[in-house]
Amino acid sequence: MHRFNLTFKGKIQPGYSPDKVKQRFAALLGIDNPAFLARCFSGEPLVLRSDLDRKTAADLFHQLSKLGVVAELVRDDTVAQPAPNADGSGARAGAVPERESDHIDQKWAVSSANLERDAAERARERVRAEREALEESRRQAEAARQRAAEDAARRTRAEAEARAEARRQEKAQAARRKARAKAEARRARAEARARAAVPPPPPNPYALSPFRATSALRERPRRARAQKRRYLLLTTCALLALVAALAARVLLPQAEPITGARAVAALHGGGLLLLTPDALLLHDRAGVGSESLPLSTLGLSTASAVLALPESTDYLLVGRLESADDGEPPGAESVWRCALAPPDCAPFGPRGAAPAAQVAHPFTGMVLQAFGEPGRLRKLGAGGEEVAVADRAFASPPSLLPRDGLLYSNSPDGPALSVLRYEDEALGQQLDEILLLAPPALALGRERVGDFGYLGEKWWAILYHPQTGDRGLYLFDDQWAFLRQLPLPAGFRPQQVLAWGQKLLVLDPEQPALQRFNGDGQAEAPLRSDLLEALISEGERARWLWGLLWQALVTALCLLAAGAAALSYLQHLRGIAFNPGQLRGAEPIEGGGDRIVWLDRSPARDPRLRRLTRLYLACACLALVAAIIARVDVHHMAALLVLLAGPAGALGLYLRSPAGHIGVLGDSLLLVDHRNTYHLGGGARILYHGWFLMIDDVLVHAGPAWAPAFPESQLEQWIVPMAQRGVRVDRRAVLARLVEGRHPLVLGAGMVLAAAVAAASIALLG
Repeated sequence: MHRFNLTFKGKIQPGYSPDKVKQRFAALLGIDNPAFLARCFSGEPLVLRSDLDRKTAADLFHQLSKLGVVAELVRDDTVAQPAPNADGSGARAGAVPERESDHIDQKWAVSSANLERDAAERARERVRAEREALEESRRQAEAARQRAAEDAARRTRAEAEARAEARRQEKAQAARRKARAKAEARRARAEARARAAVPPPPPNPYALSPFRATSALRERPRRARAQKRRYLLLTTCALLALVAALAARVLLPQAEPITGARAVAALHGGGLLLLTPDALLLHDRAGVGSESLPLSTLGLSTASAVLALPESTDYLLVGRLESADDGEPPGAESVWRCALAPPDCAPFGPRGAAPAAQVAHPFTGMVLQAFGEPGRLRKLGAGGEEVAVADRAFASPPSLLPRDGLLYSNSPDGPALSVLRYEDEALGQQLDEILLLAPPALALGRERVGDFGYLGEKWWAILYHPQTGDRGLYLFDDQWAFLRQLPLPAGFRPQQVLAWGQKLLVLDPEQPALQRFNGDGQAEAPLRSDLLEALISEGERARWLWGLLWQALVTALCLLAAGAAALSYLQHLRGIAFNPGQLRGAEPIEGGGDRIVWLDRSPARDPRLRRLTRLYLACACLALVAAIIARVDVHHMAALLVLLAGPAGALGLYLRSPAGHIGVLGDSLLLVDHRNTYHLGGGARILYHGWFLMIDDVLVHAGPAWAPAFPESQLEQWIVPMAQRGVRVDRRAVLARLVEGRHPLVLGAGMVLAAAVAAASIALLG
C-alpha cells in the first residue's frame, strides 16, 4: 500500500487573507509556537505529515486547501537500509528497515487520526466558545438596551411627573391668585361700604389755610383790564394774519399740478420729447428717460407746444420768456427754435401772436403755421423767414399734416379733412373735403375731427363731441374707409396722436402714460416715462407738504385768535366779577373747632360718578368698534381716540378731586374749597348761583343735582336759609371764580376742549 508525505512551501492561494490563513493553519495543525509558524510560511520546504495513507492524506490536503494553503502530496517509496550488526554483518533477512526521522519535531508528530480528532475537538470548543461569547454579548447588549429603556422610561416618567407637578403648582398659584384677588375685591367692597356707611371725619381746622386779601388780589381788576387789551390786540393781529393768509391763497397764482405731458414730439434719430409746464423731458429711441431740461435754462418761463424739425435735432417751442425784452410784450407767447446741445433758444419767424398749430415739411424743412383768430395760414422757410400768408378758417383747435404734396387739415364744419395746397402762389386753396364717417362715433355725437395722423397705410383720427368734448380714437384705411374704433383705458381722453417710428403714440395731458399702438392698430404696452413719473411724484410731494404747512398755519392762527379772544373775555370777567373793596380775609377758626357743625358727605356721589365713568368708557369702546368695522383710516381713528380721551380724563379728574366742605359756625357759613382754603361769612358776603356757594374767591360746588356732594336734607335745613340771605350772582361771576381757583370743573372742561381741538387738527391735517 502506498504511503504519502504532505509537504508545504509557505504558499497561500490568491484571494485569501494571510493573517487569517496563518491563524487557521496553526489551529488545524496545533501549532502554538510563533517562531515555528513563521518558519512554515518562510518559503522553506517542510514535511508537515509523513507516512500517511491515501484517505488520511486526501482529507488533510482537502482541509488545507479550504484554508487557502497550497500544499503538496508526495508518494513515499523510500525504504530504510538495515543497520549493521555488532559483528559487522548486515541486517537480518526479512527485518523491517527503520525509517528516517521526520523533519517535524517529534513532540507533535503523532498519528493523523489523533491530530484530526484533537483539531476537531478544538474547533468544536472554539465554535462553542464563540457561540457562548456571542450569546454573552447578545445578553449583555439586551441587558444594556433594557437598562437604557428603563432609564428612558424613568426619565420620561420623571419629566411627566415634573410637568404635572408644575401644572399643579401653576393651577394652585392661579387659584391662590384668584382667591387673593377675590379677597381683595371683597375687602375693597367692604371698605367702600364701610366708608359709605361711616361718613368721613370733619376736616382738621389746624390743617386748613385761611383766605387772605392780599394786595395782588386787590389790584386784580386793574391788571385784568390791561391784559384784556393785550389779548384783544393779539386777537386782532391773529385775525389779520389769517385774512392775509387766506387772501394770499386765493389771489396768488398756484402752481399747476403736473398730471401728464402737455405735448409730445418725435426727434430726428428716434428720440422723444415730452413737454411739461416747466421742463422738457428727453428720451432715447427706446423711450427711456435720459435728461430733464428745465425751461428756465432756455430762458423761458412756460411752453405750450413743441415741434421737432426734420433732419435735425433742433425743435420749435411755443412759449413765454422769463423776462420781457424790447421786441416782446410781457406775457406774450412766441415761437422759439431751440437746440439740444448746448441748450439754447432763438426767435423763429415773425414776432407776434403764437400759432395755434404748426407742422414742418419732412423733406424741405418749411414750417406751416395755422392761426385760429383771425383765420390765417402762414408759410415759413427753413430759417424762419416768412414766405407766404393766406386767409383760411380753421377748426379750433386746428391740426395740420403735409402728405403727398398736399396739406391736410381738420375741417371746422364736420367729421372731415380739408385737402389744401401749400404752394406759394396757391397757399391755402382747398382742393377737396374728405369725410371720416365712423358709425360708432356718429352714434355718440362725435362729429368733429381733432388731431389725426398717418401710419402703416392707415389714417388715425380723434373724433370728439363739439359740446361735451367726449372723444375717441378711430382707424381708417388708406382710402378713408372706416375700419374700427381703437380701445382706450377708461377715463383716457386723447388729445394728440404722434407717429414714432413704426408705433403710434396717443397723448392725454391728464394721464402720465401714453397709449401705444403698432402699425396694424393693435394695442401694446403703454409708454411710461420714468422722468415724468418722478416729476409727478415730486410735485405731489411738494403740494402735500405745502398743503400741510398751509393747514398748520391756518389752524395755528385760528387757535391763536380763538385762544386770545377767550383769554380776553376771561380778563373781562375778572375785571367785573371781583370788587377789591369787598375783599376780606378769613377769621381764624382754630379756637372754635368744637362749635363748627360740618355737613356730612353724600354716600351716593362717588358710586354714581363711577357708574357714569364706566358707562362712558363702554360707549367709547362701542364707538371704537364701530369705527373699526367702518374701516376708518388711521388719521380719523387717531382723532377719535384723542376726542374720546378728553371726557374720560375729565371724569377721572373730577372723581379723584375733593369736593370741599361746608360748615356752620354760629350765624356764619364756613366754606372749604378743593385747595383746603377756608372762608366764612354771612349775609351779603355769601354769593350763590344754583349749586355753587362762594365767599370772595372761595367756591364750593355742592352738586350736581343727580350726584350731590352733601345730603340734600342738610342743605335744605342749614345752608339754603343762610344762602337766601346772601346775593345771587350770574354765571359770569361763577365762571370767573372757577377759572381763578382752577376748579376741577374748569380743568375738566379744558381737557375736553383741548381734546376736541387736537382731534379736529389731526383730522384736518391728516
